[in-house]
Amino acid sequence: MTNLYLILLAGGSGTRLWPLSRKNSPKQFLKVGSEHSLVRETAIRCQPLIDFKNTFVVCTQDQSALMKNDFPELNDEQFLLEPEGKNTAAAIALAAYHLNKVDPEGIMVVLPADHKILQKEKFQQVLQEASSLAQAQEALVTLGVLPHFAATGYGYIQKGESIGKAFRVKQFKEKPDLETAEKYIKSEEYFWNSGMFVWKTSNYIHEYQQHLPHDASLFERHFPSPLGGEGQGEGSNLSALYSQLTSISVDYAILEKSKNVVVLPARFDWDDVGSLASLAKYFPRDEFENSRTGQTISKDANNNLFISDEGVVACLGVENLIVIRNKDSVLVLPKERSEEVKILLEEMKKKKMDVFL
Repeated sequence: MTNLYLILLAGGSGTRLWPLSRKNSPKQFLKVGSEHSLVRETAIRCQPLIDFKNTFVVCTQDQSALMKNDFPELNDEQFLLEPEGKNTAAAIALAAYHLNKVDPEGIMVVLPADHKILQKEKFQQVLQEASSLAQAQEALVTLGVLPHFAATGYGYIQKGESIGKAFRVKQFKEKPDLETAEKYIKSEEYFWNSGMFVWKTSNYIHEYQQHLPHDASLFERHFPSPLGGEGQGEGSNLSALYSQLTSISVDYAILEKSKNVVVLPARFDWDDVGSLASLAKYFPRDEFENSRTGQTISKDANNNLFISDEGVVACLGVENLIVIRNKDSVLVLPKERSEEVKILLEEMKKKKMDVFL
């Protein structure tokens, strides 16, 4: 029986959710409508299909203490620590070359660590279908989310010929403007690119060797072949290796170039929790459509999101706002501009206010 391995891509910074998400406590550690953090929730969502013993977490070294605290079930070898972030192609390669030592034909289920998916049974059914597809077709399988509005914040995947429930990928599309997104929706030929992938370890390494040969050679010198060879072994300097890697996403480096990519419809509700406004649905809501958590009070207020981790947030006569008090920071902005938080972060950097980031 082919083994499934969960690869959690957990090294992101999550700046779009500031001030809840900080450099020292990024988005994947937030508890969003759950007793568990987003990253732990992601692992639990895969059980019992993939147990903790087959779970690996890829994160940066400065996040390791938080991550190990969140996963006491894992041993040190299951935390694959990057000296620095070099985007998803390298993060997945680190996991693939690690697994290649013990199970080259194992199936990697590669998931971002900061999404919300509430329909666990439907999610696991899709993962099983994707795993079978990855094995039978020797394909790189990406999960495509059925779009239900003209989103401009996601990349899109155009489907080609069908393969059972799946489709050959015709092409990947960048995040579109609104007019283009509306055309995609109308055509019924496109999926949102979820960033969730399933493939055999050996197939990913093959594609990595083909499209990033220099980077692949670095990993091959660092990780000895499972069949033996002249590799330096894992005792060699991973920091030196990473300093020479290309910083590029797996989409740009491999998926857009490969001839063997398949998209499988993700038939479950999906939320990448990509903005502060998206949090509202996970908190209690009053009769005036105000979502809130923590000590908050409001009067003559409608359709707001109020969050306080200490003290009280009090608002009078406001609507369509996000008001957050978190640690040493307060954020107030219109809901419709919640994806523009990065503008404020850039201003803070200019004013050397990094201590609040």
